[in-house]
Amino acid sequence: MIFLRTLSLTAILALCVSFSAQSQQQYRKVLQHFSSGTGFFVSKNGYVITNEHVIRECQSGHAIQLKGAVQAEARLIATDVSNDLALLRANSYAPNVARLRGTASVINRGEDVLVMGYPLDAAVTGTYRIAQAQVIDLIGPTGEPNWLQFTDSAQKGNSGGPLLDPAGNVIGVVSGKTQLFAYDRRSNRNITISSSDVAVTLEPLKKFLRRYNVKYERSQTFIQKIPSLIERTARGFVVQVRCVTGEEYIS
Repeated sequence: MIFLRTLSLTAILALCVSFSAQSQQQYRKVLQHFSSGTGFFVSKNGYVITNEHVIRECQSGHAIQLKGAVQAEARLIATDVSNDLALLRANSYAPNVARLRGTASVINRGEDVLVMGYPLDAAVTGTYRIAQAQVIDLIGPTGEPNWLQFTDSAQKGNSGGPLLDPAGNVIGVVSGKTQLFAYDRRSNRNITISSSDVAVTLEPLKKFLRRYNVKYERSQTFIQKIPSLIERTARGFVVQVRCVTGEEYIS
């Protein structure tokens, strides 16, 4: 007999990354520990969306740093653990803001999408990256209504970044990877049925923003743009989110 299971999204396959970086300060070495993900501005007033799991360690009072579109510090405003969302506010105005896709345009399976953010070593170098993918399904692998599945393209560090359509509009918040597998008792092994990346859909994101009176911009147009143009625009609203978890001074 075969039993179906799905792996935990945030506990096992979350896409944030942890690093330690060294610098010189007053003739002493500083070892800075931080976890890193991605976020994006949704308001000119400095409101930023990311994943709850990206800033989870920062909730104990550690510093939140933003790099990329701006160099700034941010404070945590609110979280929605069930949907893996967090709302930050930067101590700086946004140079540009993301626009959420309007309800007039239906998201379709097979639609091309772009993943924007700071994955892997980009978390240290601050290098912005873009990856192409396609929408697989409009629900999670076991029917989760607040997830959207897309092809395997996100990496550690992409958590909290925007999932953009061919017009450059946000259609989701990149959150993690899932694997659906079956356990075969006879062979005592797991059989992978499917794997995909997942993003939080627009509906829970909009509800979260409205709950905290954040006025976001919506786009009702769907004019396709070349990826390089979308990337150029997104550089103005996508940021690296660093949760600095401690500093160790070494003589």
